[in-house]
Amino acid sequence: MKKILFIISFFSLGVWGQNNDKPKVFYNLNDEEIGWQAYFKLKEETNSLNQITATDSTMQYRLIRRENTGTLQPSTFLQLKQYLSALSGKEIRENENIVINYLSRYPEKNQPTGHSSRSKWNIYHKNYLKKLHQLAPIKQFWMHSPTIKTLDYHHANRLNWLADEKDALFILFLKKTVALGNYILIKPDGRYYYYLGEYGKDHVLRQGEDFFKLD
Repeated sequence: MKKILFIISFFSLGVWGQNNDKPKVFYNLNDEEIGWQAYFKLKEETNSLNQITATDSTMQYRLIRRENTGTLQPSTFLQLKQYLSALSGKEIRENENIVINYLSRYPEKNQPTGHSSRSKWNIYHKNYLKKLHQLAPIKQFWMHSPTIKTLDYHHANRLNWLADEKDALFILFLKKTVALGNYILIKPDGRYYYYLGEYGKDHVLRQGEDFFKLD
Protein backbone atom coordinates (compact mmCIF):
# COMPACT_ATOMS: atom_id res chain seq x y z
CA MET A 1 0.00 0.00 0.00
CA LYS A 2 2.81 2.43 0.90
CA LYS A 3 4.55 1.69 -2.38
CA ILE A 4 1.34 2.52 -4.27
CA LEU A 5 1.02 5.77 -2.26
CA PHE A 6 4.56 6.75 -3.22
CA ILE A 7 3.82 6.13 -6.90
CA ILE A 8 0.62 8.19 -6.75
CA SER A 9 2.49 11.04 -5.06
CA PHE A 10 5.23 10.78 -7.64
CA PHE A 11 2.76 11.22 -10.47
CA SER A 12 0.88 14.01 -8.64
CA LEU A 13 3.98 16.17 -8.66
CA GLY A 14 4.10 16.10 -12.43
CA VAL A 15 7.40 14.31 -12.66
CA TRP A 16 6.18 12.57 -15.79
CA GLY A 17 5.35 15.84 -17.54
CA GLN A 18 7.35 17.70 -20.11
CA ASN A 19 10.60 17.13 -18.20
CA ASN A 20 10.17 13.36 -17.86
CA ASP A 21 13.35 12.74 -19.80
CA LYS A 22 15.49 14.45 -17.17
CA PRO A 23 16.95 12.56 -14.20
CA LYS A 24 15.14 13.28 -10.91
CA VAL A 25 17.22 14.16 -7.86
CA PHE A 26 15.67 14.27 -4.38
CA TYR A 27 16.93 16.11 -1.27
CA ASN A 28 15.90 15.96 2.38
CA LEU A 29 15.44 18.89 4.77
CA ASN A 30 19.22 19.13 5.20
CA ASP A 31 19.75 19.32 1.43
CA GLU A 32 21.21 15.81 1.38
CA GLU A 33 20.43 13.59 -1.60
CA ILE A 34 18.06 10.71 -0.85
CA GLY A 35 15.97 8.21 -2.82
CA TRP A 36 12.51 9.11 -4.06
CA GLN A 37 10.73 6.66 -1.75
CA ALA A 38 12.51 8.11 1.28
CA TYR A 39 11.67 11.58 -0.01
CA PHE A 40 7.91 11.03 -0.11
CA LYS A 41 7.91 9.15 3.17
CA LEU A 42 9.75 12.03 4.86
CA LYS A 43 7.44 14.58 3.24
CA GLU A 44 4.42 12.84 4.72
CA GLU A 45 5.98 12.35 8.16
CA THR A 46 7.21 15.93 8.52
CA ASN A 47 4.36 17.80 6.76
CA SER A 48 6.94 19.42 4.51
CA LEU A 49 6.49 21.29 1.23
CA ASN A 50 8.04 20.51 -2.15
CA GLN A 51 10.33 22.84 -4.01
CA ILE A 52 10.84 21.73 -7.61
CA THR A 53 13.64 23.23 -9.69
CA ALA A 54 14.49 22.46 -13.28
CA THR A 55 18.10 22.70 -14.39
CA ASP A 56 19.53 22.01 -17.82
CA SER A 57 20.24 18.42 -16.85
CA THR A 58 18.00 17.46 -13.90
CA MET A 59 14.72 17.97 -12.07
CA GLN A 60 15.53 18.69 -8.43
CA TYR A 61 13.05 18.07 -5.62
CA ARG A 62 13.73 19.59 -2.20
CA LEU A 63 11.74 19.44 1.01
CA ILE A 64 10.96 22.70 2.79
CA ARG A 65 10.25 22.74 6.52
CA ARG A 66 6.88 24.38 7.13
CA GLU A 67 7.26 25.12 10.85
CA ASN A 68 10.28 27.10 12.00
CA THR A 69 11.36 28.72 15.27
CA GLY A 70 14.23 30.87 16.47
CA THR A 71 15.21 34.09 18.21
CA LEU A 72 16.08 37.40 16.57
CA GLN A 73 19.18 39.27 17.69
CA PRO A 74 18.17 42.42 19.65
CA SER A 75 19.53 44.79 16.98
CA THR A 76 17.76 42.87 14.19
CA PHE A 77 14.51 42.81 16.14
CA LEU A 78 14.70 46.57 16.73
CA GLN A 79 15.27 47.19 13.03
CA LEU A 80 12.32 44.96 12.15
CA LYS A 81 10.00 46.83 14.52
CA GLN A 82 11.18 50.15 13.12
CA TYR A 83 10.56 48.87 9.59
CA LEU A 84 7.02 47.70 10.40
CA SER A 85 6.24 50.91 12.28
CA ALA A 86 7.47 53.08 9.40
CA LEU A 87 5.34 51.15 6.88
CA SER A 88 2.18 51.07 8.97
CA GLY A 89 2.35 54.14 11.18
CA LYS A 90 1.77 51.83 14.15
CA GLU A 91 3.95 52.05 17.22
CA ILE A 92 4.93 48.61 18.56
CA ARG A 93 5.12 48.73 22.34
CA GLU A 94 7.66 46.69 24.29
CA ASN A 95 5.01 44.33 25.72
CA GLU A 96 3.28 43.67 22.40
CA ASN A 97 3.49 40.50 20.36
CA ILE A 98 3.58 40.72 16.58
CA VAL A 99 1.48 38.73 14.11
CA ILE A 100 2.18 39.03 10.40
CA ASN A 101 -0.08 37.50 7.77
CA TYR A 102 2.09 37.45 4.65
CA LEU A 103 0.72 36.96 1.14
CA SER A 104 3.32 35.18 -0.98
CA ARG A 105 4.46 36.16 -4.42
CA TYR A 106 2.77 34.08 -7.10
CA PRO A 107 4.09 32.66 -10.31
CA GLU A 108 2.96 35.27 -12.84
CA LYS A 109 0.51 32.88 -14.52
CA ASN A 110 -1.26 32.31 -11.18
CA GLN A 111 -1.51 35.98 -10.18
CA PRO A 112 -5.17 36.65 -9.31
CA THR A 113 -6.49 39.41 -11.59
CA GLY A 114 -9.83 40.61 -12.80
CA HIS A 115 -11.83 39.13 -9.91
CA SER A 116 -15.22 40.68 -9.28
CA SER A 117 -15.60 38.59 -6.11
CA ARG A 118 -13.50 38.33 -2.97
CA SER A 119 -11.44 35.44 -1.66
CA LYS A 120 -13.29 33.04 0.63
CA TRP A 121 -10.08 32.21 2.53
CA ASN A 122 -11.14 32.13 6.18
CA ILE A 123 -8.13 34.16 7.31
CA TYR A 124 -10.12 37.11 5.96
CA HIS A 125 -13.12 36.40 8.16
CA LYS A 126 -13.91 39.38 10.34
CA ASN A 127 -13.89 37.34 13.56
CA TYR A 128 -10.25 36.33 13.00
CA LEU A 129 -8.84 39.62 14.29
CA LYS A 130 -11.30 39.75 17.18
CA LYS A 131 -10.22 36.32 18.38
CA LEU A 132 -6.56 37.05 17.73
CA HIS A 133 -6.57 40.12 19.97
CA GLN A 134 -8.13 38.11 22.77
CA LEU A 135 -4.98 35.98 23.03
CA ALA A 136 -2.48 38.63 24.16
CA PRO A 137 -1.39 42.23 23.48
CA ILE A 138 -0.82 42.07 19.72
CA LYS A 139 0.08 44.26 16.78
CA GLN A 140 -1.10 42.57 13.59
CA PHE A 141 0.07 43.34 10.06
CA TRP A 142 -1.21 42.36 6.62
CA MET A 143 1.93 42.15 4.47
CA HIS A 144 2.48 41.06 0.88
CA SER A 145 5.29 40.47 -1.55
CA PRO A 146 6.10 43.65 -3.51
CA THR A 147 5.55 41.73 -6.74
CA ILE A 148 1.81 41.55 -6.01
CA LYS A 149 0.14 44.61 -7.48
CA THR A 150 -3.56 43.69 -7.40
CA LEU A 151 -5.09 43.06 -3.99
CA ASP A 152 -8.81 43.61 -4.61
CA TYR A 153 -9.38 39.86 -4.48
CA HIS A 154 -7.75 39.86 -1.03
CA HIS A 155 -10.19 42.32 0.52
CA ALA A 156 -8.07 45.43 -0.02
CA ASN A 157 -11.26 47.44 0.45
CA ARG A 158 -11.09 46.81 4.21
CA LEU A 159 -7.64 45.40 5.00
CA ASN A 160 -4.57 47.61 5.27
CA TRP A 161 -2.20 45.67 3.02
CA LEU A 162 1.45 46.77 3.18
CA ALA A 163 4.09 45.84 0.64
CA ASP A 164 7.30 44.30 1.99
CA GLU A 165 9.18 46.70 -0.26
CA LYS A 166 12.64 45.74 0.94
CA ASP A 167 11.81 42.02 1.00
CA ALA A 168 12.86 42.21 4.65
CA LEU A 169 10.41 39.59 5.88
CA PHE A 170 11.19 37.27 3.01
CA ILE A 171 14.94 37.52 3.63
CA LEU A 172 14.74 37.36 7.41
CA PHE A 173 12.20 34.55 7.81
CA LEU A 174 10.65 32.96 4.75
CA LYS A 175 13.58 32.55 2.36
CA LYS A 176 11.54 30.22 0.12
CA THR A 177 8.78 31.18 -2.29
CA VAL A 178 5.68 29.09 -1.67
CA ALA A 179 2.16 29.53 -3.00
CA LEU A 180 -0.62 31.38 -1.17
CA GLY A 181 0.71 32.64 2.15
CA ASN A 182 2.68 32.33 5.35
CA TYR A 183 2.37 33.74 8.84
CA ILE A 184 4.84 34.88 11.48
CA LEU A 185 4.45 35.15 15.26
CA ILE A 186 6.99 37.16 17.28
CA LYS A 187 7.17 37.55 21.05
CA PRO A 188 8.36 40.77 22.75
CA ASP A 189 11.73 39.13 23.50
CA GLY A 190 12.37 38.35 19.83
CA ARG A 191 11.44 34.67 19.84
CA TYR A 192 9.57 33.75 16.69
CA TYR A 193 7.55 31.03 15.00
CA TYR A 194 6.61 31.01 11.34
CA TYR A 195 4.63 28.69 9.11
CA LEU A 196 5.04 28.31 5.36
CA GLY A 197 2.29 27.57 2.89
CA GLU A 198 -1.49 27.46 2.95
CA TYR A 199 -3.06 27.84 6.39
CA GLY A 200 -6.34 28.86 8.00
CA LYS A 201 -7.38 31.16 10.81
CA ASP A 202 -7.76 28.27 13.26
CA HIS A 203 -4.12 27.32 12.75
CA VAL A 204 -2.95 30.85 13.58
CA LEU A 205 -5.21 31.11 16.61
CA ARG A 206 -4.21 27.70 17.95
CA GLN A 207 -0.50 28.29 17.48
CA GLY A 208 -0.78 31.84 18.80
CA GLU A 209 -2.53 30.71 21.96
CA ASP A 210 0.28 28.25 22.70
CA PHE A 211 3.18 30.42 21.56
CA PHE A 212 2.28 33.68 23.25
CA LYS A 213 1.72 31.97 26.61
CA LEU A 214 5.14 30.30 26.66
CA ASP A 215 7.47 31.53 29.42
